[in-house]
Amino acid sequence: MNRPYARDGGRPMDPQNRIQRIGRDDVRRLAEAGASLVEVLPPQEYRDLHLPGAINLPLKHLVAEAPARLASTRAVVVYCYDHQ
Repeated sequence: MNRPYARDGGRPMDPQNRIQRIGRDDVRRLAEAGASLVEVLPPQEYRDLHLPGAINLPLKHLVAEAPARLASTRAVVVYCYDHQ
């Protein structure tokens, strides 16, 4: 599995150094390189607004459904759009 990273000084969020906070520039770069974009909001909110190319995988289903829906060979950007 590709390991996401942050050029903006993001700190690892798990002991295996696989999950990190990243900035907009990194999201854009990863998406252009073929990363999977995953919006974790409920379906109705996903329908209202999401990044182009993002799939909807609500947070409460993320762990159970991610292995079947995401390629293990691609980087994955998981985000939650917050319009506030």
